[in-house]
Amino acid sequence: MCCYDFHGWLMFSQDYEFNPDYLKYFSAGVPYRANPWGGYVYKKPLYVPTWSNFYNDLLPYDLCCRWAGHCEFYYWRRPTSGCQNYEPAVTADLTEQYCHCLLFKHENLRNAITRNLGIAYGHGHFITFDGTKYTFNGRGHFVLVLLDTPNYKFTVQIRTEQPPRTLYSTDVAATVITGVSVQDQDSSVVQVFSRKQFRRWRYRTDILVDGKRYFFDMDRRRFFKHVLVYVPHLVMNQSEVYIQFNSGTGVKVVEKRGILQVTVALPPNYRTDKLASGMSVSPEETKCNEKYSTMGLLGTYNGDSRDDFTAPDCSLVKTTVTWTEEYSRTIHNLFGSKWRTEEVRTTNLFGQSPQPLYYPNLFYSKAVFNPVLDPWKFTNYTSMERLIFTREQEVQVACQGVYSCIFDYLVSGRREFGLDSLATEKKFEQDKQKGEQKTVSCGPLEKNYGVIKYPLGNNYLDGVVVTFTCQTEYYLHGTERRQCRNGTWSAGWWVWCRSRTGEDALKWFTGIVVSTIIVALIVTTFICCSRTKDRRLKERSRVKEAAQGTLQNSFKPSFETKHFKGRT
Repeated sequence: MCCYDFHGWLMFSQDYEFNPDYLKYFSAGVPYRANPWGGYVYKKPLYVPTWSNFYNDLLPYDLCCRWAGHCEFYYWRRPTSGCQNYEPAVTADLTEQYCHCLLFKHENLRNAITRNLGIAYGHGHFITFDGTKYTFNGRGHFVLVLLDTPNYKFTVQIRTEQPPRTLYSTDVAATVITGVSVQDQDSSVVQVFSRKQFRRWRYRTDILVDGKRYFFDMDRRRFFKHVLVYVPHLVMNQSEVYIQFNSGTGVKVVEKRGILQVTVALPPNYRTDKLASGMSVSPEETKCNEKYSTMGLLGTYNGDSRDDFTAPDCSLVKTTVTWTEEYSRTIHNLFGSKWRTEEVRTTNLFGQSPQPLYYPNLFYSKAVFNPVLDPWKFTNYTSMERLIFTREQEVQVACQGVYSCIFDYLVSGRREFGLDSLATEKKFEQDKQKGEQKTVSCGPLEKNYGVIKYPLGNNYLDGVVVTFTCQTEYYLHGTERRQCRNGTWSAGWWVWCRSRTGEDALKWFTGIVVSTIIVALIVTTFICCSRTKDRRLKERSRVKEAAQGTLQNSFKPSFETKHFKGRT
């Protein structure tokens, strides 16, 4: 789990304060070993719902921290991640979570690989993973994303239909997305369908998993086989659905006025960078099925927008990016129409899904559908519509020159559809741009009891200077200032604080010990000097006595006994 403060900065267990009052407002989260809802397969250790989380996470917290009061030891054994090497797959638009790192990542820790988001929205508008924008209005089931390799298999399919007539009783020569089907590896198949106009008063979408309908009124998160389906807490009508797979892929589905917006996020390992050697090779030099791994209506995910229009038969459509009728016709006939599920070697995930919302007979018919290629040349207007749409300048100003907004405005005859596409495209581009900004983090600096670290929020990103101080009853030890540079903290000593009582006691103890040592040295020196002096005096007296004895012996007379032999 990851927790953030009120300003959006990541919180770390290293900033933990051993203060009961402080704990009421501080909680850096705990790295769970088991999910509270369990996981597939549910009978294995760490996968049992509720029990695994209670035994491995909640019970240790209660025994070590809550009841025993040894929270510092508990946080030391289970520290939160510094997130220096984290590479999120998406931007903040797909992370409407604050205390959960279940789906993706937070705004201030983005380190995303560039161009890994694709979106389909409005009346047949697409933005590929590599940033190419185009419009394709085909009716039927289409492959939005297809990944089929020995290690990864991921499929996103969409159902597009012709919307109902306009307010002026004219047919809309375009299509909208009304259904999405997603599967990763052998996971459960998740389907999201929009509802008809008079069935949206309570729920805006229908969510099916393996053909069974589920509602998310109480359980906002549901875990299925290798997939998590999540509806935000503040969304009470199921108009916003998040689908997250164990492999790291994610899909966000948003319903607006009966139209589904599908955003697909892929992890970095789904990207194909030309060849393994990294050499740039044109698409004609090798087969696309050997060169690319991720394909579909959202293009080839390899960082090169020139080969986004690659069909399933490996043919590459080369066009100039100009919104002309010829450009749209080429994309429609040579690229978009070839990504029907019937023409691609993949399983149709819709199967026995709910019937189409609009014109079900036309949806399955073989009749040719001729969509609008140039909205300004669309002549199927009534007299009332001609009065409205002759104001070209008004449409341009309302849509700010954005093609998707102009297209939806003119084709649907409703201003709100155009503004919805305008807001969606701008929001997507802003979030994607923010997500591509790499943020360097040095991680948290550990601190001991009583240490105060400034700033309180941003104290781990590149360029920040952290200052340490102590509380009033403590003394500071260590390096007072540290700076984060290129993901590494400047050299310094670990900071810690000692209480005044301990500091004073240590000073007194040090003074006593030093005084004792000094006195002992003086006494020892005196004793040594005294002994040395005594030894020298004894040595001198011994030498003197020896000299006196020698002198006395030199004046003493000597007698020989041989002169007195025979005398009595």
